[in-house]
Amino acid sequence: MKDEHKVLLGWRDGRLYGVDEVPSGLACHCLCPACKSPLIARKGQKVRHHFSHHRKNNCAWANETALHLLAKAVLEQGHVIKTPAVRIPRYPEALYPIRVYDIGRVWCERRYGRERPDLAVILSNGQWLNIEIAVTHFTPAKKVAFYRKRHWNAIEIDCSDLMDYPGNREVLTRLLQQRLLQETDRKKWLYHHGQALFLRKLEQLAERRKVRHYPWGKRHFYNIYGCPQHKRIRKTAMGKRVSYASLTQDCWHCPYLLQQYVDRTGEQLVPDSILCWGRLQYLFDQEQEGQ
Repeated sequence: MKDEHKVLLGWRDGRLYGVDEVPSGLACHCLCPACKSPLIARKGQKVRHHFSHHRKNNCAWANETALHLLAKAVLEQGHVIKTPAVRIPRYPEALYPIRVYDIGRVWCERRYGRERPDLAVILSNGQWLNIEIAVTHFTPAKKVAFYRKRHWNAIEIDCSDLMDYPGNREVLTRLLQQRLLQETDRKKWLYHHGQALFLRKLEQLAERRKVRHYPWGKRHFYNIYGCPQHKRIRKTAMGKRVSYASLTQDCWHCPYLLQQYVDRTGEQLVPDSILCWGRLQYLFDQEQEGQ
């Protein structure tokens, strides 16, 4: 079980130190990166070397702040950041590919009103990128709504596994270099303005198709006619062939299902219609070609 009282790194003379870089005990002269209270360097023979607060307090942000400061130094020295691919829900192909951007400047915990991103970065193309470092808590919905309201691009980087390396600045630096500059599997977009604009376009142009309900004994079938993918074909009484899809067997597994609407009948929710963008594949192709 992880010890929540272990502090990853100590702060002294304007920089971060690992526990093996300083003397033991209070002679380390290190402060907590968050609350600036004295730390003690514990270098016993039974427990892994680590920092801890000299006096118990309610500081819960020491490790988050330490990683924020270390990540800022890594980005400034590396000069680049790799961002993950941008995707739209359910669709297998990426709307925008993985990219590497040059970094102009980095700010740590720069305040914007009541919110402050863990890191704020100006990219080589002049755009801002906000970065959230997830250590013990992931980004709350309130903060994601803050980015969405202002149309600010933001990514979250999962660094929770780095809590296993208290006091080792070299290991933490090397892992952060991989996480920030090379890897993308632990990064995700909290908000991407290009993705939001494309989804809004799809919602405006997608076809809303009615769900037809066919009860048969104790079984219920929900079909949508005019399927652009021609999932199923049936003949009408006049011998005309029409395409349709089963809501549960086809649409729920289809990458072109954008949204499903339901109606309340008594105490039950009954499928009413779906929003399908199966005829708008050309918009996706145009968006990829324009990048």
